[in-house]
Amino acid sequence: MLVDIDFVLMAKKRLAEINAKRLDSIEWIKDGKRVHFTKEEIEHWNFTGLSNVDILFNYKPTLTVEVK
Repeated sequence: MLVDIDFVLMAKKRLAEINAKRLDSIEWIKDGKRVHFTKEEIEHWNFTGLSNVDILFNYKPTLTVEVK
C-alpha cells in the first residue's frame, strides 16, 4: 500500500475541523444532495460523546435537496 502522508495529514486536519463544530450547525452533503439528521438523532448523538463524523456510521441520514 502506498500512502501519501500529506493527504493523511490534510484529512486528519479536516476531520478535526468538522469535529470542533456543533453537530447541528454542519451542513452534510452526499452524492450532491443535502442530508438531514433528525433533532432526536442529534440530541442522542450529543449525549454519546462521540465525534461528529462518527454519526455517519451510526445513523442513515435523510436525503433532502440537491445542491446546485
